[in-house]
Amino acid sequence: MRVLERIALGLLGLVILLGVVGFFLPSSWSVETSISIHAEPTHILPLLDSPRRWPEWSAWTPERYPGMKSDFAGPERGPGARWEWTGDDSGTGVLEIT
Repeated sequence: MRVLERIALGLLGLVILLGVVGFFLPSSWSVETSISIHAEPTHILPLLDSPRRWPEWSAWTPERYPGMKSDFAGPERGPGARWEWTGDDSGTGVLEIT
């Protein structure tokens, strides 16, 4: 019987510990990445600077996710240009040039 009590107390302690640790974890997160592209900036910048051109090369395309709905806002290109998408398969996301 004492063995069961110790196991139960150990499990209770573990649950409490996980709850306390979880309380201090951030509620949101973000991902950043970078790559090196061996091409002239004049060839690459127009593709990156305008979210409206991202479907030309991005993985988030209507062809890949037929139910995806896209909306573009802000200026055509540069800071403030924005692309928002949502769909059952693609998920929901926002890309904004800063």
